[in-house]
Amino acid sequence: METSTISTKKYIIKYGIIICIAWIILGVIRYMTNNVFNLSSGDSVIDFLIHSIPVIFGIYAYKSKNNGFLKLKEALKIGTGVSLIGGITFILWTFFLFHVVEPELLNQSFNDSRENIFLKDPNISPEEVHKIMEFSEAMYSPYIFIPTTLLLHLSLGLIISLITGAIMHKKQNL
Repeated sequence: METSTISTKKYIIKYGIIICIAWIILGVIRYMTNNVFNLSSGDSVIDFLIHSIPVIFGIYAYKSKNNGFLKLKEALKIGTGVSLIGGITFILWTFFLFHVVEPELLNQSFNDSRENIFLKDPNISPEEVHKIMEFSEAMYSPYIFIPTTLLLHLSLGLIISLITGAIMHKKQNL
């Protein structure tokens, strides 16, 4: 008996596009509501849902079209592929926002942070504030921001797809 599996590429692209659209819509909403940096725990839940729902639905759709069969390897491939597309989109949106749409937004955020540090701790030395701000600015340099963001998105996608794949896993009887 021959086993046939379908390609995961179609599902990675389809659900990768969905996660792209979701990240861009969320980014535009946050920008328009002046909520780019002032994120709450509710925003973290929204970020997690935007990241996980396309991964889970992509794996489920693949399993449905594959006669109900799913290998863990295929789930991991779909989840990390969708997450990679989502991470790249998130990076491109962030650079577009900070360098094209509103080039002064990041500097304004650093200035606001500097003021908030002094408000929270008036006894802090200027040298300590300078070190904190250097670290914050370094985190947004492309050499740190890009790999850190990709690693975060891929790790989250791997964990979500590992759990989803373990739950939905079903082998073909040969």
